[in-house]
Amino acid sequence: MNVETTKTKVVGIVLGFIVTTTGYTCLAEPTSSKDRAEKPRQRSLPREQRAESEYRKRAFPLGHIPPGAMARALAQTQRANIGSPGMTIPVWYNIGPQPINASLYNPPYQSSGRVAALAVDPFNPSHWLIGAAQGGIWETMNAGANWQPRTDDQASLAMGAIAFAPSNPMQVYGGTGEPNFRADAFAGQGLLASSDGGHSWQMRNISFAETSFSRIVVDPNHSANLVVATVRGGGGVAEEATGNNVNFIPGAPPRGVFVSANGGTSFTRVLPGEATALAAHRNNFNYQYAGLGEIYGAPANGVYRTTDGWASSQPINGPWSTLYAPTG
Repeated sequence: MNVETTKTKVVGIVLGFIVTTTGYTCLAEPTSSKDRAEKPRQRSLPREQRAESEYRKRAFPLGHIPPGAMARALAQTQRANIGSPGMTIPVWYNIGPQPINASLYNPPYQSSGRVAALAVDPFNPSHWLIGAAQGGIWETMNAGANWQPRTDDQASLAMGAIAFAPSNPMQVYGGTGEPNFRADAFAGQGLLASSDGGHSWQMRNISFAETSFSRIVVDPNHSANLVVATVRGGGGVAEEATGNNVNFIPGAPPRGVFVSANGGTSFTRVLPGEATALAAHRNNFNYQYAGLGEIYGAPANGVYRTTDGWASSQPINGPWSTLYAPTG
């Protein structure tokens, strides 16, 4: 097969993929000359309206983006990447993580992306995992001197939480979705799990798709027992943090504190709300605290405590000055 034929096949596959994955958007684009003339005026709209307009175009014609659409698109891409016999595929290599040169500012400076999660192997202090806001999970075996990306093949690169199982550091959990209540904080696609210490990952539970993980804690004695905290996530297209669009992502599941006794295969919600924090007693996993923090205020906001592994819980109403020695 000559070089020109190979290039033609590569271009054909790329164009076919673009048409397949952007078909809904193309159908929603204005086609008349009048509509095209009016498009520049959209730039003067408020950011929330522009974001909503972009979302509606992506969601056309259903009115919403179906659950699992990202995972299915990823699978389609991976099948396309296999190519055909004799086809030459360019080899890609990563050049990061590294700062971006923000040369447009005076004086210029180097800007790095947000790191939303960090976990250290309890048996190896040089083995770290970090979760980037929109860059997936990265691993270092030498205390940060070198890094390797570990979840580039997953449906979501937005990360919010990572936790090793203290009793078995080969078991690691990763919660997708950045929990920062920002328009550019993308929601995730579910809970990831690794059984080889973070080298490879699989999607364990997609019921959290379109939300974000703020924390994961694992029972020190049982690696299959875990508790997670979740908050609403942005679609990357909407000012979801304003409080006016808290349900902007259609079909987004409820948030709160969830418990699992089977390694994250299934969960039960034990505390509803925007769960922004979660902590467990180091010697008694039944003693835990959780924080609910709707940033625009909510009656349920506050700190909650359980002494029986979330079979029951109580808000800690204060005054804080009287809690000299809170149990747990």
